[in-house]
Amino acid sequence: KMQSPLIVRQHNADTNKDEYYTYDSAEFADKVRDNVSIFLQKVNLDISMEDFSLLPVKGKKVVVNCFGRKIDANIGIYKITGNQELLNILYQSGLGSRRSVGHGKWCNVTICMVYKYALELKVYTNNLIKLRGGKKWVSIL
Repeated sequence: KMQSPLIVRQHNADTNKDEYYTYDSAEFADKVRDNVSIFLQKVNLDISMEDFSLLPVKGKKVVVNCFGRKIDANIGIYKITGNQELLNILYQSGLGSRRSVGHGKWCNVTICMVYKYALELKVYTNNLIKLRGGKKWVSIL
């Protein structure tokens, strides 16, 4: 679930123009992957994006004011998949563009269901679920 609007953009360096994408755009998923890939390159992290995806479950378009301009953004519930290391980085830093002004913050709403199933299956491993508590990651199992 997005806690702040997700901004997905593509910057054209030749024309110095930005194009913004909403959840109902055909290129939305590809542009999110591009934004994450650019972020990982900028922070010099070599993390696999092979199984990363972000799919809208219940998306909504919103218009936000960012740096004095009105731009298209997205809120709602999204299915985010990927390896644990990548998801932890994205949880801490945010998704998409304009993260430095607070956009792209998300939370995991299925964690209680996963915890419930882990207890039913009697799977007790410290690496199953991690929650953010303060500035540290703590295990709940």
